[in-house]
Amino acid sequence: MKKSIIKNLKRKARKNFTLLELLIIVAILAIVGGGLVTSFEGLQAQAAKASATNTIASLQNSIRTYQSMEGTLPNNLDSLLAAKTTTATATNGVVTATDIDYLCRT
Repeated sequence: MKKSIIKNLKRKARKNFTLLELLIIVAILAIVGGGLVTSFEGLQAQAAKASATNTIASLQNSIRTYQSMEGTLPNNLDSLLAAKTTTATATNGVVTATDIDYLCRT
């Protein structure tokens, strides 16, 4: 009878994880999590750079449009934005790329 009890206890003990196995799993998860955080930070920096590049390109297009319409470069950002509002009313309800740019900024 004692042998059957000991065998049953050994079988039950084998079904559970040991503390060492749990610590190893936690360590592996921490290493994988640290790698993911690092890669996400890199993606965030790339997204910020892409956003800045798109903003600069948009400003360049706006300045070119202003120059072609007015014949001169804008003195400041306010004159550039004022030209965008007059462009919006001058197109008789047709939305242009400069209108969309203006609406996104306000």
